[in-house]
Amino acid sequence: MSWFKPHSLLDIFFEGGLVLKGVSAAFELSAGILLLFLSSDQIKNFALLVTQKELFEDPYDLLAALVNSAASGLANGHGFAVVFLLTHAIIKFIIVFGLLRNKRWAYPFSFITLGLMLSYQFYDLYMKLTYGMFFMTLFGLFILWLIWLEYKKRIKQTVRP
Repeated sequence: MSWFKPHSLLDIFFEGGLVLKGVSAAFELSAGILLLFLSSDQIKNFALLVTQKELFEDPYDLLAALVNSAASGLANGHGFAVVFLLTHAIIKFIIVFGLLRNKRWAYPFSFITLGLMLSYQFYDLYMKLTYGMFFMTLFGLFILWLIWLEYKKRIKQTVRP
């Protein structure tokens, strides 16, 4: 089969969304590999190094406190973060390349894996509502809807007499 070729505005959104998913996967893969080689102490020390000057000037600086809090949380869940990022990136790459190559198996694989990822995101939103996770979840739902539309189109093309 050939590469996906957009024919309509929705197709362009579909392709663009897949490219964004691919870029996101590349960042996740890079972060996962980087975390693989960093210890928990190195993560905390780097965050302190980056925020030290700001905290010296203003000990209650919100951004610096958030960076240190995130680094501490990441350091505490270091192993989980590495596995999560690497697994998530690999699955996204499989989805993106499968769909862009018009592979029929990629559609059900996408529904299942993205559906599971979205289920986790809904759980995460339920536990703690953040704007970042909210918009990532909306984007994921939009991509899943576009995949569904494209899948229905592909089914109609193969059923025609």
